[in-house]
Amino acid sequence: MLLSNDYIAPSSQTSETIIIEIKKRKSKRRFFVIFVLFALLGWQILFRPVPKPVLYFIADHAGGWMINQDSDSYSGAQGFAKRMGNLWLEQSVMAQLHNSLPTKKSSSDLDILKQRLLQIHPRMINQMDLPHDEILSSSALVGVGKCTGLNMAAAQLLVHDFDRVEMIATDGDFWDSGHTFGRLWSPQYKNWLYFDIWTAQIQIFTASNRGANYLWRYPAELSSADQVYAVRTKPMHDRALHGHMRLKLQKSFGGYIWYRLGNMIDHGSTWEKEVPIDTELLFIAPEPKQPPDEVRDLSVNQSAHANAYLTARLDHIFGDYAKAQQGYTRISNATNKSNSTLETASKIFARRLSQSAESN
Repeated sequence: MLLSNDYIAPSSQTSETIIIEIKKRKSKRRFFVIFVLFALLGWQILFRPVPKPVLYFIADHAGGWMINQDSDSYSGAQGFAKRMGNLWLEQSVMAQLHNSLPTKKSSSDLDILKQRLLQIHPRMINQMDLPHDEILSSSALVGVGKCTGLNMAAAQLLVHDFDRVEMIATDGDFWDSGHTFGRLWSPQYKNWLYFDIWTAQIQIFTASNRGANYLWRYPAELSSADQVYAVRTKPMHDRALHGHMRLKLQKSFGGYIWYRLGNMIDHGSTWEKEVPIDTELLFIAPEPKQPPDEVRDLSVNQSAHANAYLTARLDHIFGDYAKAQQGYTRISNATNKSNSTLETASKIFARRLSQSAESN
């Protein structure tokens, strides 16, 4: 007989138990897969640069939201999300830029610093060439900024070459009279190398109690208008040892967030603990090249051209100059807002790229 008298057919309760166990296993597997996916996504967001195709996708679909700054766009939860988004993107853009730029492996620390500053300087505009209000969005992305934004962009590039890159601020005695520049620790020189790309002249120097010792200034010759600004920065450079150490640059967005949280835990502020300095009348801001009533800002809604502008910026940053010039030119011709920051910046960048092509 095929069935013995000892055979017991499985009960419905036993079948249900098996089914429940199978479902539990599937649920555990699903949870594990989801956990791994989120862990990988978190790792990508926090510690890896965003791939270039994704950067272009974001620029094309969310450029207006990222870099527009109407009156309420940088307040509350939306403002926090926008600031974090700008930080995340600028970290990725500068990391991708560094990966795409040539580097001479046998170069000295000073040569690497020169090379990087020459690479980033033409990609940025200061408030002398384009008078503007404070740019709340990323200066590295918009390409327009004051001393803090311009030197921060350079520092974000340099942090991929040097372990210690910092932002230094010095104070003046009246509103908007201070100055911010960068420095990096050179193992080769066993000293801090300071850098400043705010003016038309790139400046590299070491600091002592006797003042700044300039190692390199490029170009050596400046127009009279540009020379005024370059000269005005010297008292601030001379006081570099007495400035505030404002920020230590990090190689990744996750590292940056971790560093700022550490500062908050240590002394109640996300910024580095400041070193007090004695202030004196150091820096008198000269008149801008254009009248104050022509100062541009990003308070108007420029969404129609912000996406295209940010895409042109990525082309420019990553070295596709012909495509970037076409994008800038289209923006210049498309908008009727002659006082728009984006339109004016597009004209300046398009002209620079044209002159560069002619010189080559």
